[in-house]
Amino acid sequence: MLAFLIGSIDSKIFNPNSVSINVQGFGFLIYLSYNAWTKAEVGKEYKFYTVVNISQESMKIYGFLEDWEKQLFELISSVKGIGAKSALALIDSISPSQITQAIIEENPQTLSAAPGIGKKTAERLIFELKPKVLELEIISQKSLRLNVGNILDIGQFAEINGILNSLGYSQSDIDKALKANHEDNISTDDLLKKCLTWLSAAK
Repeated sequence: MLAFLIGSIDSKIFNPNSVSINVQGFGFLIYLSYNAWTKAEVGKEYKFYTVVNISQESMKIYGFLEDWEKQLFELISSVKGIGAKSALALIDSISPSQITQAIIEENPQTLSAAPGIGKKTAERLIFELKPKVLELEIISQKSLRLNVGNILDIGQFAEINGILNSLGYSQSDIDKALKANHEDNISTDDLLKKCLTWLSAAK
């Protein structure tokens, strides 16, 4: 319906996080993830990947600066009983890798750490999204895109992520290590060694 909008920020609104964007003289109110809202600056032009949410009460546009963030929002919102507000809260609170790992391990405690996500809701997320774990893993490794535009191979990402998790490293530290050490055409063994060295030095 509306894949994206490109325009300059006219104003920012806090609670709920949203912006008014000028698109060739037309003003659109867009609700943002906290990540997108903090980066958006008044007067600057942005491309927002958008999702239109239509209910009996209203029609709202949700915007994201990254395509992977939009994909994650749509995937979470597809779960029965999960509204846009809860989906945004989960995205803002937990990284895609943490969400993926929690679903693989069937760990509702991690998901329920997000505001508005109770234990029953977390269990429903796990039940409905576990068959879509490959999509989640692809979104996770897209979120680790490097400045040069490269992304981790999905198999390499899953293998290293699993090994480092089993060694007790937090998902947040693993994400940082992968971002800091990935290079073009690096082997899985070499990347794992670099990540372990980086993680040891970061302690």
